[in-house]
Amino acid sequence: MKRVLSMILVVALTLSLCLPVVYAEDNSIKVLLNGEYVNFDVEPQLVNGRTMVPFRAIFEAMGATVEWNQDLWQASGEKDGKKVSMIIDSNQVVVTNNGEEEIIEIDQAPMIIDGRTLVPVRFVAQAFDKIVAWDNEERTVIIFDLQFFVDKLQEKAPNFYEYITTANAVPENFKANDEFGFEMEMKDNATKEKVNISVEGDMDSIVNVADAYVGLDTEIEASANGENIAVDFDLEMYFKDNYMLIKTDLLDLLEMDEMEYNNKLYSISKDGIVIDLNKLGITGVNSFEDLMEMAKESYDIDSVSNIINEEMDNIDITVKDAKDIIAMYDLMLDLVTDDKFVKKQMTSQTMYTWTIDKDDIIDMVKKMFTNGMVADVEITAEELKELNTLFKEFKMVTKLYVKDNIPTKAILDFDMEIADSEVVATMEMNWNEEIISVNKGPYKISHPDYEKALDIFGYIAEQEAMYEEAEKEYALSWVQDSVTFYIMNEMYEDQTKTVEQIVSQIYNENGWTDDVKEKLELEEDIDLSKYRLTKDGIVELI
Repeated sequence: MKRVLSMILVVALTLSLCLPVVYAEDNSIKVLLNGEYVNFDVEPQLVNGRTMVPFRAIFEAMGATVEWNQDLWQASGEKDGKKVSMIIDSNQVVVTNNGEEEIIEIDQAPMIIDGRTLVPVRFVAQAFDKIVAWDNEERTVIIFDLQFFVDKLQEKAPNFYEYITTANAVPENFKANDEFGFEMEMKDNATKEKVNISVEGDMDSIVNVADAYVGLDTEIEASANGENIAVDFDLEMYFKDNYMLIKTDLLDLLEMDEMEYNNKLYSISKDGIVIDLNKLGITGVNSFEDLMEMAKESYDIDSVSNIINEEMDNIDITVKDAKDIIAMYDLMLDLVTDDKFVKKQMTSQTMYTWTIDKDDIIDMVKKMFTNGMVADVEITAEELKELNTLFKEFKMVTKLYVKDNIPTKAILDFDMEIADSEVVATMEMNWNEEIISVNKGPYKISHPDYEKALDIFGYIAEQEAMYEEAEKEYALSWVQDSVTFYIMNEMYEDQTKTVEQIVSQIYNENGWTDDVKEKLELEEDIDLSKYRLTKDGIVELI
């Protein structure tokens, strides 16, 4: 639940800088910082393919304090314990981070143009952990500062900011219970046909530092045109060391074939599904403890921001994209302001109540059209009226409880009804999660016979060995068939030759020769050094 809420804060800004390597005296270059253009007294310029901007203006725009050393001709900017020092005409930059110095070589040195010190904007922005992109069509450098989003959140939605920045302690050991339900009904006004789907379930969890258990019991019912379907299944997941074992009757329901679903990552048999966490391919995840550490980091804003910064180098972005990101973020923040995300201090814990209703959704849609985010078109008063009529009901209420910085309970109730002249659709969803017995463990988990379960991987190895043997037999038969066909062909053309004479043409004391592949019309990946040919024309593996 908390990660879903956090997504409102973490906007996916995956950007890249793509500056063309050209020489130009073009003064039309602009810099867009967090959706606003930066004003310069000397216009940015391209020099050797790098955008150069006045150092004082760009440093101050990013919130850094500026210093100029006339004796050294050195420009410096400092913010949040990090200092960037650049000397005119020098390609060496000194970056000091919390007292530790690092010298970085840059390909374009700072310079003085029209009496102003110009510095490479890309390097400066990235040195202060900003995200940088280039819109070639608009000739605009785009800069994003993730701290800008955090500060804006703190200012506009302090209750929500408090929740996601303080309710982030992950207990070492805990038990949890989840109950959930979902119902949906769709009715065709013309035919009066109905489709109903309902899901009910509960989930129990026991989590320790090194192992865990999750048990899920779910019932699904569906009906359409008088036909009913009901499915009831159990699922149990066990985590221990670097293995996850899943036991479920879904395997029987889905009629999954054991042989077809075995591979090096997971295996399916009567014992369930076994997954080797070592082979998931997730960096730094080799065990369940690693998964828990990753979960802890996902609750921390700074950790998430660092991950975003590291992954922001692969997607291009335009000026319009940048402005839309800011506008969408503002719309998201409108949904978590203090009038919607209400804090109440109780005796032993804090309760946050998050409420979104029909008016909030209509207002959000209206703003999306008003600021041109939706295909640069405006929504009319008549269309707003139709939208208001379409949403007969919409309400989501979430209650979140926190004790000692640990989320202990979450309750979600969601109701929606959409209706027009053709279809009426209603949806209800509820979720109740409670964390109990926090840090009173470690708790005893009755794991299945892991030796038996993990022996499935031995079974996989056996199957792989059988497969390799089958490949060898197939290749052997292929070579034999080719040799036999060649012998028969030669015998037919020259009745005086014996089989032994024909074999001697394609065989010598050193074994197969390269030209034999061509004679026998064999593919290049056949290794003839692994075979030998008897005088009777029989192919054998060496």
